[in-house]
Amino acid sequence: MRLYSYQNPTQLLLPHLKLLFDSLRSSHHRFQNQIGGFGGGPTQISHGAPTYASCLALLLIAPTHPAAYSIINRKTLYKWFLSMKKKNGGFMMHDDGETDVRASYTVIAIAKLLNLLTLELQEGVAEYITKCQTYEGGFGGEPGNEAHGGYAFCAVAALQIMGKLGMCDVGSLKGWISRRQMEFEGGFAGRANKLVDGCYSFWQGGAMAVVNAYEKGLSGWDTGVTEFIPEVETDGVDVSKTEEARGPRDGGLSFDQAALQRYILLCGQYPEGGLRDKPSKARDFYHSCYNLSGLSVSQHNGSEGGVPVVYGDERTNVLKPTHECFNIRVDRVNMARERFKVETSSHEELIS
Repeated sequence: MRLYSYQNPTQLLLPHLKLLFDSLRSSHHRFQNQIGGFGGGPTQISHGAPTYASCLALLLIAPTHPAAYSIINRKTLYKWFLSMKKKNGGFMMHDDGETDVRASYTVIAIAKLLNLLTLELQEGVAEYITKCQTYEGGFGGEPGNEAHGGYAFCAVAALQIMGKLGMCDVGSLKGWISRRQMEFEGGFAGRANKLVDGCYSFWQGGAMAVVNAYEKGLSGWDTGVTEFIPEVETDGVDVSKTEEARGPRDGGLSFDQAALQRYILLCGQYPEGGLRDKPSKARDFYHSCYNLSGLSVSQHNGSEGGVPVVYGDERTNVLKPTHECFNIRVDRVNMARERFKVETSSHEELIS
């Protein structure tokens, strides 16, 4: 089985990157509000989800359009983050909005990438998140809520980024994630007694990759990807010299990586393009993103010697390595780290 590709995806996207950048540059004042943060569209209020998505989109295209870095107003963004912070340590998704671990993750992840993660911003956040861990071992959106894959990832990734994953019960967390992978389908369910859904390939698979990175002593910047994989002309990976080294092994993550990839490839994708929740469901951008994100994590994260674990056609199915905490390519994370480490990062200067 292979990942369908009728044209090199990187080459397919290149002509559109300039259009995307020009659109973001010309309209960022309509999407990025004066109070800080981004809305989902022109005239919309600042919100954690589109702020997270907008900043990641800019970091993704910055290697070809370096001015994308300067679009983000770091000072107003930091002040808006602080204005969303509650006394209990959590964050609101928007003004007068819900307080949950999604908001905490979007703030902590973007603050880390943009060198805004001050002690003032982090105060009480880990304590709030750990209160959201349930008796099952997973995390709910708020204290007292049922454990859920999406919230679990947000909680686990935010704690790892802050270097505080050890504050939660890691053992019960691993057990809960492991029980969400279905033996027959190979994919993950989001909650107990629920059906498999392709998006949890990343929410659950990525959460386990974060846990496994923590167990190896890695920090929030570090990743379970051991090294970059060399490219070949097809923008894939030349595995001809490493196939013997791979043998039949399944990789270093605490779930069945081959089974998850099989579900994504056989059940998650349409031959005409795009990916979905499960057979009988429609394809959409959300499930396309998180199926592919889970596919990348299950191939590269926890790999030994940089050798990916690939189900099916090794030349066409392999993706670029994804950072398990931020869900963008590892090289983009490293570039952002280098770019923003020289910027103002003290609380006093940022609020001045």
